Amino acid sequence: MDQGRFTEAALEMVASAQQVARAREHQQVTPVHLLTALLADASGVPSRVVDAAGGSPDAARRALNLELERLPKVSGAGGDLYLAPETARALQDANQMAESWGDSFVAQDVLLVATRRAAAGFKELPDAAALEEAAKEIRGGRSVDTKTAESTFDALERY
Repeated sequence: MDQGRFTEAALEMVASAQQVARAREHQQVTPVHLLTALLADASGVPSRVVDAAGGSPDAARRALNLELERLPKVSGAGGDLYLAPETARALQDANQMAESWGDSFVAQDVLLVATRRAAAGFKELPDAAALEEAAKEIRGGRSVDTKTAESTFDALERY
């Protein structure tokens, strides 16, 4: 993962996913961890994208919590975390998707769509196509050309 290609907010989500995995004593950072981090803030861009796509961020958070409870715990592993192959693929896909959207940086909305594709079995979120459409609508035609671009998404509606 090229950290220089991610917005500050997207990097925070990746770090938060690692914290979720560590706090729950999981050895791998899975798409479920990343989705949990992305949807943790009810007023954040990813939650607004899910809402705009017809999903329920609250229901998704509850279902993600149940999924996290089902994952195996590893104690005494020294705190080493590994990216699950699906998570690594989601990060790569997010990079490619950002390029195809004309973005200079990978933003949270792109990360959400790519992670949703990687977590295809998770049914509590709208599908990736619906999320992509909602993300582009929220963006209002703007591209991500700075590391802080998410702060401008849907700004008029929020204020």
